[in-house]
Amino acid sequence: MQNDFGSWTNYETYRTYLDIFEVNNCLSQAIDAVRNETSYKINADELRSIARDLFYERIGAHNSLLREEFLAEVNFNEIADFLNMGARAELRLDE
Repeated sequence: MQNDFGSWTNYETYRTYLDIFEVNNCLSQAIDAVRNETSYKINADELRSIARDLFYERIGAHNSLLREEFLAEVNFNEIADFLNMGARAELRLDE
C-alpha cells in the first residue's frame, strides 16, 4: 500500500477505501436513506467519520498514525458525490 518512498499512492488509498465502503454496503445504505428522504445527501464529514471507524475495525488501533496519513489522502467529497449519484440513479430520481 505504500510506494517506494513510504507514502500512500492515490490509487491504493482510494481502492482500499472503496473496498471498505463496499464491504460495509455504503451504497445500499445511501440508497435506503434517499428512498426514505429524497433530499438526503451524504456528505464528506459523514464519510470521514465512517472511514475512521472502519479503519479502526479493519486495520486496528495500533495503526492510528497510519490512519491519519491515509485519511488525508482521500477526497471524501468525491466519494460522497459518487454515493449520492449512485443512490439517485438506482432510484431513478435524476431522470
